[in-house]
Amino acid sequence: MSTKLVILDWAQTSLHPQLKFRRSVDNLIMDSTGTFVVNPALGAGYPIMTEDSIIAGRYYYDMSTIVLNDGEYTYCIYDPSNAVNIGTGEPYVYQNAFVMLDIPVETIVSSIQALGGSNTMYPFISVQSISISEGQPIDYVSGDTKPLFFYLPSSWNVSTKYVWLCIKKNKVDPDSAAIIDAVCSIVDATNVTFTPTIAQTSYEGEYFGELVQFDDALGEVNPNTIMQFTINFAQRVRDLV
Repeated sequence: MSTKLVILDWAQTSLHPQLKFRRSVDNLIMDSTGTFVVNPALGAGYPIMTEDSIIAGRYYYDMSTIVLNDGEYTYCIYDPSNAVNIGTGEPYVYQNAFVMLDIPVETIVSSIQALGGSNTMYPFISVQSISISEGQPIDYVSGDTKPLFFYLPSSWNVSTKYVWLCIKKNKVDPDSAAIIDAVCSIVDATNVTFTPTIAQTSYEGEYFGELVQFDDALGEVNPNTIMQFTINFAQRVRDLV
């Protein structure tokens, strides 16, 4: 079971918002039983969000017991009493957990089992169990080999390109001094991944990272920066003997 919450903070209390949660691959919509159908209104109906018992005006829907396939989803939150949509979101599901976050970036914590909310979407990087927005620091344990999953903004299409990951101690260092300067694996048009070796992550302190698109495999023709970020390599707490 994984934590998958849709949360909305709204000015009005005592509402009964409907969650209209759509799977992008086939446009089917989830009904109140967790089944994806063409039109929930003709059957079990839409899921109804619950108002938090402590925080007035905060509505949530818990999908922990519902298994979701990997891929893109969209949703709107509809207030039937006023006949208006009051929230939207575009979560991405990976390994049955939300990994595209619809909340302010400063609240993102080191967990892929994150909350999905409304209003503003951010491109982000997911490091195994870490989800983070572009420009925000990544905490990575020195010597680990967790895959880095890069979820790119929808405006990019790298399916026929080459994407390089470069990580340096200082931005002005030459590429020859980079601890990682290598081609990523293309998953699809907006998703790439890179799995570092122990040698590439056996450092401590803050480093600077950049994801760059090229037209050639050597990383020389038509460079375009996709995103920049910082990564903090932290000393392992437990000795591995």
